[in-house]
Amino acid sequence: MKIKKMLAMLIAIAVPAITMIGCQDQSDITTVSWYLAGVKRDASYDAVFDRVNEIMGERYGINLDIVLIDESNYSQKIQTMNATREEYDLVFTSNWRNSFYTNVVNNSLYDLTELLPKYAPTLYKSLSQAELDAVTMDEKIYAVPNWQAQSRITGIYIPREQLEKTSYTMDMINSIEDLEGYYAEFHKIEPESNRASGTWQTYMTTKGIINVVQEGLPGAIFYNKTGKPQIINQYETQEFEDFARLVRSWVEKGYYPEIRATQENAKASKLDSPGGWDNWNPSSGKQVSLRTGHEYLDKPITQGVISNDSLLATLTGVGANSKHPVEAVKVLEIMHTDKEIYNMLSFGLEGVNYDKVGENTIRVREDNTYSMSNWSIGSVANSFILEGNDENLWEITKERDNNALVSPLIGFNPDTSKINAELGNCQTVVNEYIDTVQYGYEDPLVTVPKFCEELKTAGADVIIEEIQKQIDEWWEKN
Repeated sequence: MKIKKMLAMLIAIAVPAITMIGCQDQSDITTVSWYLAGVKRDASYDAVFDRVNEIMGERYGINLDIVLIDESNYSQKIQTMNATREEYDLVFTSNWRNSFYTNVVNNSLYDLTELLPKYAPTLYKSLSQAELDAVTMDEKIYAVPNWQAQSRITGIYIPREQLEKTSYTMDMINSIEDLEGYYAEFHKIEPESNRASGTWQTYMTTKGIINVVQEGLPGAIFYNKTGKPQIINQYETQEFEDFARLVRSWVEKGYYPEIRATQENAKASKLDSPGGWDNWNPSSGKQVSLRTGHEYLDKPITQGVISNDSLLATLTGVGANSKHPVEAVKVLEIMHTDKEIYNMLSFGLEGVNYDKVGENTIRVREDNTYSMSNWSIGSVANSFILEGNDENLWEITKERDNNALVSPLIGFNPDTSKINAELGNCQTVVNEYIDTVQYGYEDPLVTVPKFCEELKTAGADVIIEEIQKQIDEWWEKN
């Protein structure tokens, strides 16, 4: 009888304990805030985030409070929060949006050196030495790279429908300058088309120039030159002047718009673009095709180069004032190891936002409104592959990176604390002039000298001198 009573008591204790394995007590769940750049949230996001949190709560005792900020305001919003020491847990940071260097200098990111190996061991072990070097300053790790294509390559993108109107083939276009003949022929056929596209940042890679300080700001090197790197103001190079003259000539010939495109015009769906150039990876052509609804042909025109610039392009950091740094780091581990949660956040719900057409391949539904950049939240090696891409896409990407050139400054992280004022002043000048120059709105013989002169006044030479000094010291040690 006593045995029966004891068994009954054990069963009574065991049943709720077993139940709790699959149903996390809500009082034990920690909410981790996560700030990302994205579109305005609608009902489709609520459905995805609710399902993600249902699974996250059961498996890990964590919920995500994902805050989406418009891309155009993201950096300013985060920097304002940092200035007031506002609390948040996870944040997207990089060398082009919400500056990683600025965040480190301003003590806005949490030191992850001890937390990563303890609470994100799989992620930590997966990081290469180059990746660790890129996110380490003063021997402290301040962010985690979200793995994607790590080498920078510039590629050509042309709508098949437009190319086939001309006598040109992709084999005939092997540089940005080669677009001249194709543009000329296409313009005779479609004289109203003036949406050729491309930027200085992706052009300069074709000339062997990469950023050192921060994307867009004075301070770059020719990565393919031997010996100790010499810092340059890329806007004072012959390459920049040649580029400015080229795009201005295309405006004058009608290939580029003569006036600044309005936001509405830039998003127009009419297929009248003859194409252009941009960053390239093995899946980008398909992504452009899906985004525009028109088939694009694409090809790389440069060898890949891995640099701090490319390694810092997609990072996730933990806010310095986070009250949940351990749970935040656990989320980093989850986003690099739990494929179900990662892909749900990336693409939404199967049967609602996308359909599976293969074991790891999906087709996004035409009526889908959910969108999340998979490179902004974790490792794309865990990502579904969009229909039309090679099923071995991520292996191809890794092989591409393995064959890339490596910048001589991998691991060099400039200390910008002494030049913050100059960097801010130069950013203002760049913001004022860069579109005018790179889209050929005005005569480069006038605008380029004015641009360079104002950069000097803003402190570009001070930036160059300080960074070169740091490079010299780093070069001696390494």
